[in-house]
Amino acid sequence: MPRRKELKGIAYATADHFISRYNSFNGYWALGILYKQANLLNINKVCFDILNQTVLPKEINPHNILSYFNEFISKQLDGKKFKNNVVKKIIIEVEFNLKANELEILYKNIYGNPFECRVFITDDFEKTYSYTRRSCCRGHNSSREMRSCR
Repeated sequence: MPRRKELKGIAYATADHFISRYNSFNGYWALGILYKQANLLNINKVCFDILNQTVLPKEINPHNILSYFNEFISKQLDGKKFKNNVVKKIIIEVEFNLKANELEILYKNIYGNPFECRVFITDDFEKTYSYTRRSCCRGHNSSREMRSCR
């Protein structure tokens, strides 16, 4: 039986993959598309409940994010030999337009505005394993981005 401490590693892998440029929708960076939607709606925080397949606020169109990350995390859990009933809740939170630190101020024109991605995995003992990843992103702009051919 796997150690539950390994759920922190799955939270890390999920957050890392969520903000990755390889996380794409229709060939474009999914996070950039999500950020553009959030900015248009004046929303700074988006919360995905992966197991219940819901997103808050409801005005955000999750595209394929919910189903994709449900499958991604299921593969991670299967790979670590976790049983299906161990994980009770998986939440991915993305908070945009954060206050920039010194380095982020220098790179703001290149990489965009700071954001944080937080992943929370709660087990059947109600213990939560989490990981937070901070980076910068800009909204989707098809004239500035190259479309992935994957």
